[in-house]
Amino acid sequence: MAQRLVHIEDVTPDLRSWSVKVLVQSKIGERKSNRMPKKYQHVTFIDEEGTKVLATLFDDAIKLFKNTLPLYYSYIISNSRVIVANPNYENYGQRCTWVVMQKTVITRVLDMLYLLGIVIKKCEQRMIGSPPNNYVIREFVLLNEEYGILSCILKKHMILSLWNNIALSEGKNIMDADDLMRITFVNKLIVTSYFGLSVGSTPLITIVVNPPIPDVQRLKIGGQTIMQQLQAFCLMKFFSITEIARNNDGDKFMVRAKIEVTKSDKKFFYVACDNYYASYAVDSYWEIDCPWCNKRVFTKPRERVIANIIDDTRSIQAIAFGLDAVKIMNMNAVLAMGMYNVMSQDIKAKTFFIKLKKSSKERRDGTRVQYTVLSLADTTKQIF
Repeated sequence: MAQRLVHIEDVTPDLRSWSVKVLVQSKIGERKSNRMPKKYQHVTFIDEEGTKVLATLFDDAIKLFKNTLPLYYSYIISNSRVIVANPNYENYGQRCTWVVMQKTVITRVLDMLYLLGIVIKKCEQRMIGSPPNNYVIREFVLLNEEYGILSCILKKHMILSLWNNIALSEGKNIMDADDLMRITFVNKLIVTSYFGLSVGSTPLITIVVNPPIPDVQRLKIGGQTIMQQLQAFCLMKFFSITEIARNNDGDKFMVRAKIEVTKSDKKFFYVACDNYYASYAVDSYWEIDCPWCNKRVFTKPRERVIANIIDDTRSIQAIAFGLDAVKIMNMNAVLAMGMYNVMSQDIKAKTFFIKLKKSSKERRDGTRVQYTVLSLADTTKQIF
């Protein structure tokens, strides 16, 4: 039986043998659940009519489609599970939501993508190559609704590269806009480096500054919020390591410092309950009765790095867990064990914005002070 190509609004729980051509508009990272299934991930699809639907992937489907569905790529989705949406959750006004399962058919469509974003930086036109193969390039830095304040501090932005005649014509239109923070719609693009969030022009490209579409107002509000957050960040008080060590009035501090991973913790992980962060002196994937969560669970390795936080005044030792530990190492724990020496040199070359939590614990031999990394950002990846 031939598949029917329909639109998102046409898909209902009773519809059989359907297919919808969609573009991946947003995608959140894998998240944990306190009940079965244990992991889930949300993806937002949008069709050619501009209708959106929220789709969810669980455990096995997350693994199967791990390298599928990058942002702004087009696909034909066939026969996902369709269920009535919970009215208490946002689903873009749709009555139904989708569940992407292992048997869902996802077929890549080699379309050129579009981008709607805010211009936050304009680069001067330049020539690359050598005669007679000279190429004109003009680049712009854009933020879209997937990124926020960290995009302005870290290198999490979209690079739009315009080439040759497009750089001279369409690029000039963006350059001539009277200020930054202009909403720009760009159609008919190709991805030149997805993981670097870089896109390039094609001969069919269309660029519209401040286009008359509904999403523009939301992006304008988002742009104003980003600027307010940047101003607040610039006014934020940063402490020196000496000030943090001496301060007894607060428990959370911001510091600009370097990081040195201590040589006493080369394992970079510890074994803990799957639901709780308490450690156990057993191997990974042992089945235990955990007294912390009151469940029978399997143990799992969790990321942990003991690091020295260093500035010009002194150094203190802090522990980073989970994703923050991965940010320091730039790799997971298994790889890090075999690459400790190389990694240490890479970390020493970086400076971080670090939010620390200071806590005290009373021990028999006195008071012990512990510092925990709550969040951090690599300052070597600034774009301003």
